[in-house]
Amino acid sequence: MSITVRFRKDTHRIEAETIKAGEILEHLGLSKQSYLIVRDLKLIPEDETVKAGDEVRIIAVISGGSRR
Repeated sequence: MSITVRFRKDTHRIEAETIKAGEILEHLGLSKQSYLIVRDLKLIPEDETVKAGDEVRIIAVISGGSRR
């Protein structure tokens, strides 16, 4: 089985029974400081295990705002 990873408009499949969330970012060549992983609308830490059959979404960390 595989793990489904959605990133922007792309869907990736990682063939693994289990993988740490942080390893998914490494697998896709993404920075842990710039992206977060969400499963079932909940942020998951990089050391949490993702299992075959799971679907996760990678979202960019966005910072900013206005100064007053």
